[in-house]
Amino acid sequence: MDTQLKDIIATRPRETSGAISANRFDFQKDWLVCLIIDLHLQKKDYLILCDYHEDIVVLDNEHEPRTISFFQIKTRKEGKWTITGLLKQKKGKKGEPLSSILGKLYSNFIKFQTSTENLCFISNASYKFKLVENAGHDSKIYCSDLIDEELKKIKTCLGLETGMTCSLPENPELIFETTPLPLSGHDIFAKGKLVELLDHFLHNKKHPPVSALYKTLFDEVRRKTAHEGTCTDFEELKAKKGICKSKIEASLGSILSGKDMDELWSEVRPNLVSEGIPALEINRIRNAWQKYEVDRMDPTNDALIKLRSKITTWCKDIQNQKNTLKEIMDKVCDLSKEDNGSLVFTSEYIKAMALLETYEIESI
Repeated sequence: MDTQLKDIIATRPRETSGAISANRFDFQKDWLVCLIIDLHLQKKDYLILCDYHEDIVVLDNEHEPRTISFFQIKTRKEGKWTITGLLKQKKGKKGEPLSSILGKLYSNFIKFQTSTENLCFISNASYKFKLVENAGHDSKIYCSDLIDEELKKIKTCLGLETGMTCSLPENPELIFETTPLPLSGHDIFAKGKLVELLDHFLHNKKHPPVSALYKTLFDEVRRKTAHEGTCTDFEELKAKKGICKSKIEASLGSILSGKDMDELWSEVRPNLVSEGIPALEINRIRNAWQKYEVDRMDPTNDALIKLRSKITTWCKDIQNQKNTLKEIMDKVCDLSKEDNGSLVFTSEYIKAMALLETYEIESI
């Protein structure tokens, strides 16, 4: 791993108030939900750090990252952004000059020069910039699209603010983007993006309620954004502030595999009936099946994630012994009784887990 990427843990963020106030910034969280969806649609690897050095930090790999992209997100109800406004330094309580918006964003590059790939300013508002002919558009503008006058203004002001020669536009890539996420109704927009994701992978097959999946993703973003405190190593940083592709993928995996849970249950139920399992017990298992279908999407439910891994292993071993479904369920329940982490789950819930995992193993 690059030395400066290791230093991202040792280097303290410029401020800590963001994690406290971030609970009010639902627009930012919904933008991140949309970013996660887009990264999955593009099949890109990622590790996202929430409210750490910048609003959002995206590393290109969750294990051995090489590059970092910093995203600063600002909203405004009216008007357009100008270069002058983005470079304006307000005064502090003692009259000292505070960092400008672009100054804060550019400071990330100063700290991590060899690793920074992009500096991205994101807003619901558009930009009133002077651009070279046939360059840029309202939704995404690159620093290199600016006319010399605008570019000189940025380089001069950032040079004075940081006390260093500004290397823009050569390095890094500075991007100004207008997001289609609306200031009002951004949660509805994010849910629409989730429908797009599910339809893309499931080809319009039935999928679990979008609201449940949205809540799972949003709550994960909220939890990682709100966490306060320092991290001592990379693994702790990932655990406390990070959203990893592998963990989100594991939560979405059973959904994006293309399996229709209702169709799967229609295969399971007749076999349970034929094995003489009472109707009332089948109904209880069905209710637990539906609950587990939603619960296993939650990447923060560590107890369930650990139990699911064990049950999947148990089911593979039991299946090799040519057992009936009743025998599989009973053996998994017996094994779970020996596991202290399984005590919080009912027997019907564990039976439903065993059935669903067994049928998914068979369909692989």
